[in-house]
Amino acid sequence: MTEDADLGIRLARLGYKTATVDSDTFEEACVDCHDWHRQRARWLKGFLQTWLVHMRSPLATWRQLGGSGFCVFQAVTLGVVASALLHPLLLGYAVWHLADIAGKPHSLFDFSTWAEGFGLMVFAAGYGASLWIAVRTIRLQALPAFWSSILTLPAYWLLLTPSAWLALWQFATDLHGWNKTPHGRSRLLD
Repeated sequence: MTEDADLGIRLARLGYKTATVDSDTFEEACVDCHDWHRQRARWLKGFLQTWLVHMRSPLATWRQLGGSGFCVFQAVTLGVVASALLHPLLLGYAVWHLADIAGKPHSLFDFSTWAEGFGLMVFAAGYGASLWIAVRTIRLQALPAFWSSILTLPAYWLLLTPSAWLALWQFATDLHGWNKTPHGRSRLLD
């Protein structure tokens, strides 16, 4: 499903390093939500497959990738799938919790105060890092027309959730199925 993720991990486990080639691509992005949803489901299903294959022997994966590599592998495979599955629930909880604690007194010596603060810090850091990457990309690529797209990132993250649940369903019911996405459609829109 995501051969690039699997090959990258296999190469890393063999001691090789991979990098991104600095080039432009002429690959076409999906032009409608239905195709985008199916493509994301395919990618998330592939991340789940990659994670399961390489976690058959977690100690060997740990030894071959090292501690930091192992943690990064968890984040970019299982972490991406889990965050897409749970994002609306966690976002709803954060909003509810912020509304609930507003105006309530807190003690610096109370563990729950520190736990709440840490949770909100992680939440803000995740959103902040994504926004920083988007801003940096727009600046580096000199794409001023895309500034307004930053406002759509929260909606994008919410749209990933149905794709993640579809990926999980397809993983359980059609392991080797492949969501094909059409190419050449944007030329039809010109």
